[in-house]
Amino acid sequence: MRELKGSTYLTRLRALVGGLAAILALANVSWAKDYCINFTAFPGCEIVGRAFTIPPKGKCKTWIGFFSCGPENAPSTGTGCTSSDGSSFAITIGSSFPESTGGSDVDAVALSLPAQTGTSHETGIDGTGHAFKSVFAVTGGSCANIAVPTVGGSSGSARLGLPGGR
Repeated sequence: MRELKGSTYLTRLRALVGGLAAILALANVSWAKDYCINFTAFPGCEIVGRAFTIPPKGKCKTWIGFFSCGPENAPSTGTGCTSSDGSSFAITIGSSFPESTGGSDVDAVALSLPAQTGTSHETGIDGTGHAFKSVFAVTGGSCANIAVPTVGGSSGSARLGLPGGR
């Protein structure tokens, strides 16, 4: 077997390590789980954050996802922060419902950690311009394989009796 000279060996080793790092990075992206905030009173209704994880103590993170509660594509965005002592996580998420009523709402969610249970204080305006405010029990946790709903023509939240019919 032929021995490689120092510089050739190092070049090939660097290429191998770089290739493995790229493969692992891509694998982490494809295996990333979503994070769901579930409304306990409405099974199957959740706000889904794509590839979101609760940030470390004293840190904040951007939320990008959608509200899943029936046949409607309802995008959501927000910011969540974990307290410096790690005992709680607070996130504010805005969602819009352009495919049905045109309404929108803001969920101000507070979860205790590590239990990931708490409340969502929801304030919104339904498609007819009427304001509503509600408080719901929620739980949080990782989730996977929740598809962004397609156009359904009617609000799933109205069908399920959520406030304001969104």
